[in-house]
Amino acid sequence: MKKDSFVLYLSYRDTVAELSDEEAGKLFRAILKHAAGETVDNLPRELKLAFLPMKAQMDRDRSKYEEICLKRSRNQKKRWEEQKEQIHTNVYTCKEMNTTATDTDSVSDTDSVSDTETPPSNPPGEVAESGGMKDWESEIYRTYPRKSHHNPAMIAIKQAIESVMESQDIPRDNAAKWLLTKVEEYSTATSKWTPEDQKRFVPRPDKWFNNGQYNDDPATWERPEVNKTQAKPGHVKMGTPEQYEAMRNTDEY
Repeated sequence: MKKDSFVLYLSYRDTVAELSDEEAGKLFRAILKHAAGETVDNLPRELKLAFLPMKAQMDRDRSKYEEICLKRSRNQKKRWEEQKEQIHTNVYTCKEMNTTATDTDSVSDTDSVSDTETPPSNPPGEVAESGGMKDWESEIYRTYPRKSHHNPAMIAIKQAIESVMESQDIPRDNAAKWLLTKVEEYSTATSKWTPEDQKRFVPRPDKWFNNGQYNDDPATWERPEVNKTQAKPGHVKMGTPEQYEAMRNTDEY
């Protein structure tokens, strides 16, 4: 995929500061030519020494971009194949059910179902299905220890699943199972906290998923302890209840 942009780093500033305006203009023109895929030649020695490190960084950025594009393309293809297979399975099941229905005796008109009867709940450990696809987002939300901000939480969970898919290069179901396991571990850890600690220290679900805290070391999910070292006046130590309380008073909590 061809890029229509590139990154210029502030670290180049010191190098360019040593050049005259004319030399800086020639250097910038060389950078644009290389970004467009054109060959850069006939640079004076001083400008070449400044250009080569920039060229190497641009090449690294381009390789990383192409690698990400390739990975996303593979993931999209996998999702499409999974969805196509699921649709095929659903159509086959539907035809099978229709065939069975025509071969069985009709139900008596006098038979009825009580209005108070409710459908059975999902067995423990099983994820509900919606439209033939497993509803991982709802299951993960139900497992998270703090129930709030439902709509942004569901969006954040979906994005977290996609992030895990991309970073680990695995199918969606596998990514969702991995994320659900992490949420279960976090929920188990926080269940050992006091109710007051849970109320104060467990973040909103959308913030927890958006911040990628499912990647944290599970050891950090143990009950927060007050740091016994004397803190400086006005200083909040990391990992203390004061620090969590400060977070709660911001929009990021």
